[in-house]
Amino acid sequence: MDSNIKNELIKSGFTESELKKLNFVLKNNNREKYPDLISIMPEMKRRFIRGCLLSVVILLTYPLSISDYNDTSELFINLLVVLFSLLMVYLITPLNLCFKCYLFIKNF
Repeated sequence: MDSNIKNELIKSGFTESELKKLNFVLKNNNREKYPDLISIMPEMKRRFIRGCLLSVVILLTYPLSISDYNDTSELFINLLVVLFSLLMVYLITPLNLCFKCYLFIKNF
């Protein structure tokens, strides 16, 4: 059954490296709750939605923070903080992999 799932995922656009990442996520999560690759897809979909919402909130804070400052060095520091925050969201929640899971669930 696991090879059928992998073949179905490969047909829908997943690469071997992305399947390895999914298996890594699956291995690090509770095996009873997520016994196979298909069962973890809704969780990856939720992670994608949360990551997008968090990214939007981070991006919306930058215009609010620049309205208080006139100094360009403070604006640059705020920009670096926003970019670092977005990088952390991307690294903690692999958005491209979660997006593929979101599309797989949507089209499945």
